[in-house]
Amino acid sequence: VAQDVDEPWPLEVIGHDGKAKNITMEPGDMVLYESHSVVHGRPFPLKGRYYANVFIHFEPHPAKSMHDEHDLPAYIQEGSIEAQRYRDGEYDGEIPSPAAMKILNKDDLKNKAHDAAGEGDLDALIEHAKEDMALLHQPDKNGWQPIHEGSRSGSLEVVEFLAAQGVDVNARTHDGTGYSPLAIVEREWGDEHPLYEFLSSLGAFEAGPEF
Repeated sequence: VAQDVDEPWPLEVIGHDGKAKNITMEPGDMVLYESHSVVHGRPFPLKGRYYANVFIHFEPHPAKSMHDEHDLPAYIQEGSIEAQRYRDGEYDGEIPSPAAMKILNKDDLKNKAHDAAGEGDLDALIEHAKEDMALLHQPDKNGWQPIHEGSRSGSLEVVEFLAAQGVDVNARTHDGTGYSPLAIVEREWGDEHPLYEFLSSLGAFEAGPEF
């Protein structure tokens, strides 16, 4: 991103072949490497004033990364050292990692009731409720229920319907540590919105994360 150095400060990466490679970066450069599986670092202290980088860590979605032709994730090359390690069980459940499995297990929790509430589509929401009332209470991976989506959309009729079905008007997002529906309405629409008055009349309270 930016740097003010007296001499180059290279990144050293030791590849799967055991050979060390030094990369000297300039502002605007991007370096891609497998930080999870290769040794890397700076071989000596910075000589200069500052050196600013941005790091982005990612891993493929496990459900979409399995190769169709063999038993390896698509991001592991057939015939590589990593392929052998994977088949030998060296990772012992770490690929997919626990974080990836959490995404896999919760990624599909957002349902059509969330979408209908978020779009303020009461007719669609009613039809979904006829199919399965549990959809009205189901949180997505971030703990958002349809009532949170309806509150964000500012749809009074959607939230009235959800409240009539027994949905908790004080449910909070993010496993109980995030925003309540009333807090979402206040943030998105202000406390003079009819939806704010309606939720308040039901005893709803404003709650949000504590930073």
